[in-house]
Amino acid sequence: MDNRKYIEVEGDVVTYIHYMPFDEKNGLGKTEEELLTTGFLVEDVAEPEFIDGKKSIQHYSPERGFWFEYKDIVPEPVLNLDNYIRWDELASAYAEGVESIG
Repeated sequence: MDNRKYIEVEGDVVTYIHYMPFDEKNGLGKTEEELLTTGFLVEDVAEPEFIDGKKSIQHYSPERGFWFEYKDIVPEPVLNLDNYIRWDELASAYAEGVESIG
């Protein structure tokens, strides 16, 4: 059984990983030659180190193998919900408006 994994890269950034490319049921349905025209077959896929506050970007090249770049996670801005109308309040206001017309 072939346990190699299939990866695709853009530049050297890993964009796609398939852990069972040759599996009869869940594989990609392509030959080794076909896969090698669009990506790489590797024995193992490296796992990133968890670093609090950082996201990992996985890289690969045949010469260097796998490596990771770690970038700061930029926090999402907190929404000020006071500026939003709640749907139930809007529905109530609409219902009151409709009743006053009738």
